[in-house]
Amino acid sequence: MDSINAEDSRHQADAASIEAAMRTAQARLSEAEADQNRAQEAVDAQQSLSLLDDLRGEAAALDDLALTLIQKYEQVKDITRALRGLGALARPTQELIRTAARRALDAHLMFSDLRGEFLAPGERRTVQRARRGLGCGC
Repeated sequence: MDSINAEDSRHQADAASIEAAMRTAQARLSEAEADQNRAQEAVDAQQSLSLLDDLRGEAAALDDLALTLIQKYEQVKDITRALRGLGALARPTQELIRTAARRALDAHLMFSDLRGEFLAPGERRTVQRARRGLGCGC
């Protein structure tokens, strides 16, 4: 009986030791998972900062392009106004230039989420194609 009690005590000690080792391993696993989560959060934060910097740059580039578009449109109007003033051009009128530019802009934007009016294929124009279609010979 003493040997059974001794064996039982040894098994209980072994079981307690195994349970303690399992708790220690579980604690280490939880700590490692937390470290991994913190490391991933740091990587995500760095990537977010990089993407925010990219967003700032792209937004500024869009603003620059919009301003350039308006400046180029004003230059086209100025040139046609000067040509009409010299008698070299009767058409297109300012209204035709504005309409052609709007249609060209709509044609370029219509397959993006920036689209305004949907244009039928025969009404889609680039600025250069619209210029040729205005009957000004230019």
